[in-house]
Amino acid sequence: MTSPPESVVKRTRAGARTPDLRTGWSVTVVGHANLMTDVTELVDVSGTWLET
Repeated sequence: MTSPPESVVKRTRAGARTPDLRTGWSVTVVGHANLMTDVTELVDVSGTWLET
């Protein structure tokens, strides 16, 4: 098994639409992703979403 690269380009998409498919929204984000394993760094970037 090989280790993942330290930095990779990732694409993420989110969206929603009405059941009749007439209206909706979509967001696509493309950027660099880095593996974070340091707990202090994870807490710093997580804001209020991570409870310890």
